[in-house]
Amino acid sequence: MAHYVIGDLHGHLHDYRRLLQEQLLCDAADQWIGGSHQLWLMGDVLCRAWQDG
Repeated sequence: MAHYVIGDLHGHLHDYRRLLQEQLLCDAADQWIGGSHQLWLMGDVLCRAWQDG
């Protein structure tokens, strides 16, 4: 089992999704495919506006 830790997203949802897909943690439909791996989000996740690129 691996542990993935991500700090503050600063609204970069597209980069976040791409990262999870590249690491084979989520598929294109945003479904978890990481098995027993753990993902820890350590920053502002919901209280910021999304940014495109």
